[in-house]
Amino acid sequence: MVLAGCQDSSNGTPTSAGAPSTSVGAGTSAQMSPAKDAAPWDPCSLSSDALRATGLDPDSKRTGAAGVEFDGWKVCRWRAQAGWYSLGILSGTPSLKDVRERKDFNDFKSVTIGNRPALQFGQAGDPERLGCTVAVEVPGGTVAFDALGRYSEPRQEEPCTVALRHATDLAKYLP
Repeated sequence: MVLAGCQDSSNGTPTSAGAPSTSVGAGTSAQMSPAKDAAPWDPCSLSSDALRATGLDPDSKRTGAAGVEFDGWKVCRWRAQAGWYSLGILSGTPSLKDVRERKDFNDFKSVTIGNRPALQFGQAGDPERLGCTVAVEVPGGTVAFDALGRYSEPRQEEPCTVALRHATDLAKYLP
C-alpha cells in the first residue's frame, strides 16, 4: 500500500521531536525533508482512547500486512466497532507521487486532510469496491488509511467515506 516516515509518537499523542525542515531550491516549490535516519511513524502506537473515539476496537489490533512484518513499514489493522469493515493504517516512505504512479491503484482523487495533501484511491483488483485508501503526506513519506469492507457483512457506508473520516479523526496524531 502506502505509508509515512517520521518519529515515534508517545502513546498515540503527537510529538514535535524530529520535525522536518523545509528547503526551497531554484525553480522548485517548498519541499519537506525528513530528519536523517527517521523510522516510519508507528500507527500501532495510537492510544486505545483515540481508536475508540474514531469507532475502532482497540482489542482487535493486528500488526503487519496479513501478519507479516516488512522492513521499512509499520502496519496495524483494527476491526470497526460497527463490525462491517476493518481499518488498516500503514506508514512508509512512498510519496503521493509514487502512489499515483502505481498501476494496481485507480480512481485517484486529490483531497486534503487537515492542512496536508492527501490522495484517495481504490485497488484496481477490487471490482466490488469493498475498499478505499486515503494516503496522507507526512515528512518522509505517507500514512495510508485503508478501509476494507467484509464480504459477509452488508455495507453501511461507502469505504471512501469511512477512510476519509478515520484519516480526518486521526490526523492530529500524525508526525
